[in-house]
This record gives sequence, C-alpha cells and structure tokens, in this order.
Amino acid sequence: MVHLVLLGSTLRKASCNTGLLRACKKVIETQGHTADLIVPGDLPLFNSDLEQDNDHPQMKVVAAFRERVKAADALIFGVAEYNYSISGVQKNAVDWASRGPVSVNKNVSSLATRAVVSVSSHDFYALHFSSGRELVCWQACRHCRRRRRQR
Repeated sequence: MVHLVLLGSTLRKASCNTGLLRACKKVIETQGHTADLIVPGDLPLFNSDLEQDNDHPQMKVVAAFRERVKAADALIFGVAEYNYSISGVQKNAVDWASRGPVSVNKNVSSLATRAVVSVSSHDFYALHFSSGRELVCWQACRHCRRRRRQR
C-alpha cells in the first residue's frame, strides 16, 4: 500500500485542478492505497523569521502541514496556471515543505517521488513545472470547458 499526498494550488472552491485531485484521490483509494488531499490555504506566508519561532501559533499549522507531507510515499502536485507560472499558494506550500527538517525536505525535493497533474490549457507550462522528470498528465475538465463556452 502506498500513501500519496496530493497538494493543491488554489484556494478557489470550484477549482478544476482541485477537482482533478479529488478525482485522483478516489481512484487511488479504489486501488487500495491511501491519499491525503491538502489545500494549503491555512499556511501563513513563508517567513524565515517566523520559521525560527517554534512557539508562534502559526508554526503549529506549518508543523501539521509538514507532518502530512512527511508521511507521503509520493507527492502529486495539482498545478494551476497563474500568468504562466505556479500559483502563489502552491509556491508558498512548497517553500514551507522544502525547508525545515531534512526528512520533510527529502519528500518535496526527491525527483523520484512526485507527479504533476494540471488542467492548464498551456502544455508548455506543465512541462516546465515538471522538468520532464515526472509523470505529467493532462485531464480535460468538463466543468471548465462548459464554463468557457458560456463566456
């Protein structure tokens, strides 16, 4: 059994990328594995001064987030496109997860244990984020296609 952590990239409730991660979670669980979907909206903005103050109340949120990431056998990033780059929410989550204890940093930095999924309309963007070293999936989201047609 494998435990996967799915890391969201947007705070929008109707996000297609978060919807894709929810669908991935269902498939993963039907295959007998476990999955933890993290939408990192509660994380404070990364601040190295805050990181040094373990007694700060916001560091409890960071510590809980890091523990969830640390528990992963593999990470799946649901990547939303914001002006041809990753979202600030996802960048902030990666900043918090990639710093701190080595055991947490290892999970985020290891190229062998991550995948990227995206409903971005720009193929280059997802490939750029993945560096061509991970599994990259594109999934059409019916909900998003329908909304685009209505505009």
